[in-house]
Amino acid sequence: MLAEKNKDIKKAYDLLQIINKDEKARMLYDAREAELRDQLTRIETAENKGRAEVAKNLLDLGMEI
Repeated sequence: MLAEKNKDIKKAYDLLQIINKDEKARMLYDAREAELRDQLTRIETAENKGRAEVAKNLLDLGMEI
């Protein structure tokens, strides 16, 4: 089994086994994963907004594309 050869995969597999047996743990895990995805989306949105603002400022200064 691949999980026996890679400690990170084994750790993930063991966590999955625990979560699958306990509905409350699964709900907490899902909520945490959703929050992490939301944080990533907020970061990506902020980065894109920052790039757009920099590009606009450079164009306002007369820089060419």
